[in-house]
Amino acid sequence: MYPIFPLNSVVFPKQSLKLTIFENRYLEMLDYCIQNENKFVTALIKTGHEVGDYAIPCSIGTLVSIKDIGNRTKLGIPISIVGLHRVEILSTNRKYKYLTGETRKYANDEAINYEECHLKIIRSNLTDVLSQMATISVTYEKQITIPKYGDELFLFTIGLVSNILGENLQEILREKKPDVQCVLLLKKIETIKSTLTTKLNDRLSGDNLSNYN
Repeated sequence: MYPIFPLNSVVFPKQSLKLTIFENRYLEMLDYCIQNENKFVTALIKTGHEVGDYAIPCSIGTLVSIKDIGNRTKLGIPISIVGLHRVEILSTNRKYKYLTGETRKYANDEAINYEECHLKIIRSNLTDVLSQMATISVTYEKQITIPKYGDELFLFTIGLVSNILGENLQEILREKKPDVQCVLLLKKIETIKSTLTTKLNDRLSGDNLSNYN
């Protein structure tokens, strides 16, 4: 049984993330983790909110390991985590202030191997997205280094897509086949490209009208 930390976003295996723990119940959870395996499960919130009452998590989450714990500030305790592997949450328990649950391993994430052909397509489309974003916003950082290969590229893209779209990627987390994960991720990128293309066209139309007048 592991503590379960419901979040508004998903964490993928091998993905690193920084969190700030401030609610009393999760401070207690952190104490428990420190005294035990330094691990807990993150899961996307199905219903409810991150702060306040209990939230109901999705059934597929990720077992994470705590890699670093910072000094407590007025905002809380900063921690760094890394995803280990996906788990299926079989049951939940509200015995403690924080949620706990019985889990089992969902997929053999240590053996995941993303096909180079899929990653090349993702990288190409991601390059287009960054170029569009730099064109639209002069304040956007233009010099972003995109990883070239494997897990690093996949996770970099996951993080960027999640930040841009502001939506969860549970569908991708749930998928067991790496090639299908890549296809689903590419669809997300294409959605971003379409939106940015519309913004660019609107901007160009506005500039043309301004010049005409």
